[in-house]
Amino acid sequence: MQITVKILKTAAALVGLVFLNACAEKPADRGFTNQLATPVEQIVGGTEVTSSKLVDSLFVLLISDNNGAPQVCTGMFITKKHILTAAHCVNDLESLSLITGVNPLASEDGLMLTPVQIDRHEHYNEKSVMDRNDLAIITIAEEVQLAKKDFPQLPDENMIQKIETADNIEFMAVGYGKTTSIVNPEERTEGVLRAVRLQTTSKNSAVFMVNQTNGKGVCYGDSGGPALKIYNENLYLIGIASGIYDVDNVKVDECKQGSLYMNIASHIAWIRTIIK
Repeated sequence: MQITVKILKTAAALVGLVFLNACAEKPADRGFTNQLATPVEQIVGGTEVTSSKLVDSLFVLLISDNNGAPQVCTGMFITKKHILTAAHCVNDLESLSLITGVNPLASEDGLMLTPVQIDRHEHYNEKSVMDRNDLAIITIAEEVQLAKKDFPQLPDENMIQKIETADNIEFMAVGYGKTTSIVNPEERTEGVLRAVRLQTTSKNSAVFMVNQTNGKGVCYGDSGGPALKIYNENLYLIGIASGIYDVDNVKVDECKQGSLYMNIASHIAWIRTIIK
């Protein structure tokens, strides 16, 4: 299958924003898995994730430089010091800002983090689909205040077998991206954490794809966001959003076409070498 993949980072309007390293008291978390188990609408026109101590600490808004323009992506903590995201979202430490929270651009609750190292996959190839390897890990100076059980698990043998043998996999996509690719200068929709329940339409050991022509899916700014799966009451991170592609060549809303995810099962060894 020959497709052209477009990355999902998006320009951010940052003028006049002030970020404060302060967190208001949040409601006790009842388990992010409870939110994942609740049917939601979509990131493209989507459902906002409820703020809680756990959610506000797990997900990270990335702002980086892209040829002089600030760009938004998504990341998720996989350890106390490591954030997993897409390789195309990060270029250098100097231009990278990291902010936690469900709506960090519009509130004082976001906590700014200090990146100290970026490890992009050594075989990242933005021009490829099967050999794309669009993954990166950001190491921060601080330690996020979460317990080991709070982080999503990488796929174990049972989860990998389930992914390989199932015709299609249902999962939850989470990201800070836009709700549409149609530009409206009067409205900025990126920067708010949203979630959507999706299902793969095709998959292999390297990637899986989602048909978004039903109006549900990821959009610009969701790059690097996780595909999360609950299995045997455990939360697994099974994929990372990488890009979108045309399905029917009807260019009305690019984010209602198809999306591409990196299959984490093929990259567990690489991830473990970075976070060890």
